[in-house]
Amino acid sequence: AMTFSLAACGGTSDEDAAPESDVAYIQDKGTLVVGITYFAPMDYKEEGSDEWIGFDADMAKAFAESLGVEVEFLEINWDNKALELENKGVDAVWNGMTLTDDVKALMATSDPYCLNGQVVVLPADVADQYQTAESLSGLSFAVENGSAGMEQAEAAGLDYVAMDTQAKALME
Repeated sequence: AMTFSLAACGGTSDEDAAPESDVAYIQDKGTLVVGITYFAPMDYKEEGSDEWIGFDADMAKAFAESLGVEVEFLEINWDNKALELENKGVDAVWNGMTLTDDVKALMATSDPYCLNGQVVVLPADVADQYQTAESLSGLSFAVENGSAGMEQAEAAGLDYVAMDTQAKALME
């Protein structure tokens, strides 16, 4: 399930206090800095525009409005999302993040708001040859570095190359 993470890293040991203090920090600043990556339809820009739009970008804008603050989007290397949060480079990561045990151990997260799953994308003319997990061995995959897709490829023992964005992984 997709979720977003607000400000503080460090798991759930201080779960009750962290959300309130994170919100106060953001309201005091007057700006919610959102770490994202380019991946339509979740986060993207129309050609010739500097405005981030998409499902997650629009939700982040509405959330910032509910806090009474401005929103600022910062494109980040997704592999560094926890570090960005910890160092306060961003206040939230909001980019179709899959809620894995690793994510929950690293940062406080929202409740899931969209159910999703990991899929293998193949050319249509060969997709029927790869209908089981076993049939995928021997293939090389492109995944987003630090993503749930990378975790799944590793867990399955598949050969892969890590790209710095989902869009690049898909194009590869």
